[in-house]
Amino acid sequence: MVFFENGSQLLKKLQKTKPDIVLLDIQMPGINGIEAVKILRDKFPHLKIMMQTIFEDRDKIFQSIYAGASGYILKNTSPARKFGD
Repeated sequence: MVFFENGSQLLKKLQKTKPDIVLLDIQMPGINGIEAVKILRDKFPHLKIMMQTIFEDRDKIFQSIYAGASGYILKNTSPARKFGD
């Protein structure tokens, strides 16, 4: 597992680490998560990208999925919560 401090750092170093999946926060410093998804989707079309957010903002979640995110999780979701609850 590799951590990056912000979206700009992610884009610079992702090619070296070659992950299978990336977990992005919608509200990252530097390049926000939605913009990062657009760039990652263009450069790495097969990469799985999960968005994470504390906000239950449907518009931002929709923008993330529309930009190419594979899915999203809310930071305050209980691990026991089932899909569709």
